[in-house]
Amino acid sequence: MDIRSYLGDPIQIGLIVRSFDELKEDYEKILGLTNFRLGEFPPKTGEDPKRIYHGKSGDFSGKFYFYQWNNIEIELIEPVDGESIWKDYLSDGKKCGIHHIKFAVERLEPLDEYFATLGIYRAQQGAAVGPNKGKTWVYYETMDRLGFDIEVFNTIID
Repeated sequence: MDIRSYLGDPIQIGLIVRSFDELKEDYEKILGLTNFRLGEFPPKTGEDPKRIYHGKSGDFSGKFYFYQWNNIEIELIEPVDGESIWKDYLSDGKKCGIHHIKFAVERLEPLDEYFATLGIYRAQQGAAVGPNKGKTWVYYETMDRLGFDIEVFNTIID
């Protein structure tokens, strides 16, 4: 598989934050980023997000702060409840840090097969909600090997 071609260009840089409120002022002063769009997962709309954490049904939640910076989205994730790779990231006392780089791919199965040959598997996933309903987002466990996880979501809905 030509992995670079399959992944294409990154569409998002995701960071985990212990508290968005504690960092908000610095994002504005240092980078000029204001007016983040807030999203909650799971949403209060009643959509079933089919959460999975390390292969088992999950019950995690978080607050998501989005900023569109030209061609790339900045996503700040503040874990709220439940076991998740987001909370795992903060377990060593970190205040915040880069967690993942996200790509949009046609289908997830070719990545599952490719990554399995490298000993890389899904760490967490869920059903997309809102405008991406019908798609699935997946984090592949590459933190120990790359310093960040790879997130993807499918663009083709079967």
